[in-house]
Amino acid sequence: MDRTIVMTYFEPFGRRPVNATQQAATALTHILLTDPSHTNGSTPQSAPPQHPNRDTQGDTTGVWRQPTTTIDLVSQEAKCCLLAVELPVSFRRARSQLQQIIDHFHPAAMLCLGEDGTRKALQIERHAYNECHATMADNDGIRKTNAAITTTAAVGSPLKANWDPERLVACLHSKQLAAEISDDPGRYVCNTTAYTLAQSNIPGGFCHIPALPVADLQQPITAQTAQQVRALFHPPAHPLTTAPSSPNTELPAASAANTAVHNPTTIDDLVLGIATLLADLVHPNPAH
Repeated sequence: MDRTIVMTYFEPFGRRPVNATQQAATALTHILLTDPSHTNGSTPQSAPPQHPNRDTQGDTTGVWRQPTTTIDLVSQEAKCCLLAVELPVSFRRARSQLQQIIDHFHPAAMLCLGEDGTRKALQIERHAYNECHATMADNDGIRKTNAAITTTAAVGSPLKANWDPERLVACLHSKQLAAEISDDPGRYVCNTTAYTLAQSNIPGGFCHIPALPVADLQQPITAQTAQQVRALFHPPAHPLTTAPSSPNTELPAASAANTAVHNPTTIDDLVLGIATLLADLVHPNPAH
């Protein structure tokens, strides 16, 4: 049976005309769509997924209203469909649309991306929190303060992400990419998305990337990076071999594993880093 892997990214917000996750995810999907080898020589296709009642309910918050790309990949285990979806920067709509994706596609794994101007490296989020709190309004004009995401848990209570941050950071470092473990996804829409994913128990998690300058984000991806990205998805692909930890076991405080190798100052670094995380979900570690 085909497996669906979902990658989400965000639309622009605040005063920025673009979102780093939007640019990086678009570049990554373009690389994969123009790679003939992962479809056994056929031309990859991009098409919107089929949704029940997509035009009959009058629901403008449906996932099908957002930019969506589907890509067929081949993993060692089975054919794999990558679904890349843009989420709105909205407390309500982001959670609603992510839940619709989960309910409709039943993903085998998910990678959610968000940008943060204070981050200097790829940051693998270890926890999410049942709280919405931000001085800045979302794109719907809604500002929330000390509000719960769900009433089924105490405000501010944490949930552990359903992946192994230390192993992923080690893998990113092995590719000379700056990466850190983070225990603070903020309390804006990124955290709402991370919390919704953690609630689902679907393998995967949330990664923050630096908000690079717009001019840097619009640079073309080098041929070398494109080749590296495609190589991650070519069978036979080998999963990460670093010993995993139990998802229910508290990880030690980040130390040497959190040391940045070098600052990701180019769109190439972001694309390769995201592809590395995504490839690990496409080719899951047998030890998991």
